[in-house]
Amino acid sequence: GKRIPARIELLSFSKFARGTKVLGCVREVAPEYAVVSLPTMLTGFVRREDGGPPLTDVLPGVNSVMAFWVASTETEQVGRKAAARGGVMQPSRKRRIELSPYPAQVNSGLRLDDYLRGGSGAGGDGPMV
Repeated sequence: GKRIPARIELLSFSKFARGTKVLGCVREVAPEYAVVSLPTMLTGFVRREDGGPPLTDVLPGVNSVMAFWVASTETEQVGRKAAARGGVMQPSRKRRIELSPYPAQVNSGLRLDDYLRGGSGAGGDGPMV
């Protein structure tokens, strides 16, 4: 039969929907926020929950790899900057990926059967990327 080659999609900002689970590398941790390196040179941010413990008590140290849950993605216009060619002023946009490290979200959809059978564990609650 005809063999279909494997298809691997590039992970881009638009692929990060709410509920997506992703592995990231903790780059910086402060009591109120954390910065996380994501695949394809994207950056995610974790904010301390209202009344929650400091993120320095929640997250492992810098350079640790762990799973995160995408809480939201936002694109906002932040001003104008000169384009590379011609110097024409173009709108400048800032994209932000908000993440959650909390097990209730990261592990949602997982079942004991997934571990016992060696399953994917996606549970239909969002793709793991």
